[in-house]
Formats: sequence, C-alpha cells, structure tokens
Amino acid sequence: MSPTIVAERGEVRLVLGGSGEGQAATAVAEVLLAQTVFGRSATQAVSDLRIHAPPTGGLRVEPEAPPELVEDLRRRGELVFTSPPSYSAVGLIAALRMPDSGVLLMEAAADPRRDGKAVVE
Repeated sequence: MSPTIVAERGEVRLVLGGSGEGQAATAVAEVLLAQTVFGRSATQAVSDLRIHAPPTGGLRVEPEAPPELVEDLRRRGELVFTSPPSYSAVGLIAALRMPDSGVLLMEAAADPRRDGKAVVE
C-alpha cells in the first residue's frame, strides 16, 4: 500500500494509493507525476504504461510498450524485461482528483489492469 494525499494551500487536490508488493510505490509515483507534472487526467494516469525498477535490477516494462521505447532503453544500457506481469503483484492504482477550478468537481479512476471501478456520486 502506498496511500498518498496531495494538498495545495491546505486544500486536498489528489488522493491516490496502490497495491502490488514492490511495485506499488513505483506505480503511485508514476500516477502522481503524470497528474501533477504532465497534466494527465486520473483515467489517463492510471491507464498509462508502467515501468518498474525492481530491487533485483533492470526495468520491468509492460508487454504493450512500444518496441521503440524498449529499444531506446536497451540502447541506454538498461536491462529490460517485458514479460507479462503477475497482476497480483503489479502496482494497481485508484486515484481521486479534485481540480483547482474553483468548482467542486471530482474525477475518479481505477486501474484497468484489474477488476474494479471508480465512482463519484
């Protein structure tokens, strides 16, 4: 578990968390950066391709990664693994984002890699 709350000027802007053994922290960091730095929506961020750096070394890239990305990483000297992940071990994310538009509008997303959904009522 990697529960994370992002606040700005005392207001909660983003709540997210994940499961997945050693991959949870990487997945949460990727989703957090995708939303706060790159402006991705919650749905886009939790659905994006994941790259994990396991403590055993190398990079674990999801099999759907573009071949050009995998080749580029290998050219840079990275040891890249693209085997299908065990979804009991992959970093699964649920995120809830409150945009700063002044209007209380929440966006929720659940990782499409597993069953489940996010609902705002």
